[in-house]
Amino acid sequence: MKFEDLSPAKLDRLDTSLHEAGHCVMAGGRIIEVRINDDDLETPGHCMHVAVPDERQREVAYSGL
Repeated sequence: MKFEDLSPAKLDRLDTSLHEAGHCVMAGGRIIEVRINDDDLETPGHCMHVAVPDERQREVAYSGL
């Protein structure tokens, strides 16, 4: 499958998923769940993660602003 094969809606969902996963990965954590909220324009996605060191939690939060 290629990106150009995806509909605009599916590309938006993929973009949201990758964005949410990036919050955790950039700080060295482990993702346990990425959720897409199709009906919530204020919070289009959410990432649950574990194992992010305490001193890096601020980086994870800041990356979502």
